[in-house]
Amino acid sequence: MQDTPKEDFIVCMSCEKKISEWERKFANEFFNKLKNPKNAGESIELISPNGCKFRRVEEVDYKNLKLTLYSMLWRAYISSLPYFADLELSHETANMLRQVLHDEIEFVDIPAIIIKASSDCDPTKNFIYASTCSEKEYILWANEYIIFFDFGSTNSPLKLFSDIAITEENGVKIGILPFDIWDDIRNQIIDIKIMNEKQKLKNN
Repeated sequence: MQDTPKEDFIVCMSCEKKISEWERKFANEFFNKLKNPKNAGESIELISPNGCKFRRVEEVDYKNLKLTLYSMLWRAYISSLPYFADLELSHETANMLRQVLHDEIEFVDIPAIIIKASSDCDPTKNFIYASTCSEKEYILWANEYIIFFDFGSTNSPLKLFSDIAITEENGVKIGILPFDIWDDIRNQIIDIKIMNEKQKLKNN
């Protein structure tokens, strides 16, 4: 599906306004720099210790970036649309996200990993999908970006990308993968979705 259906009024107007402000700043400081790195002069291509190519994005409001990512995960979790039914947050995790977004507790820094392909001749448009990847690890696939959240998983294959995780200590990075590796990860996500749907049909 190229266009994920939208759900109106998923949060109150005041929260929607706050999230919109986060997203606007996030787009200007992060995605726009990635799309026009030569003009911005603030997106630098580097190689991590484990050999992963990534871009480091400078002068980004770190907390705003993380709140934007958290809000995407949170809205997918509370959505009633079937496209997000595979996302199952624990009560503890969901409540923590809600409290952080509402500024009821101090900001909690959850490691996140963003990856994209070095080139993709057929990227998705207006697409977002969310799922539980493994215990304490969740995934958002938004157009040409795949975002992983690590809430303390121990056996995740994404530990291979741990040195490009977005943390306050490591800064803001995005992994740039060869298309074949990116496509393999994308297909694994699709395969998991197909397997889940088959299991639901079997149970019914």
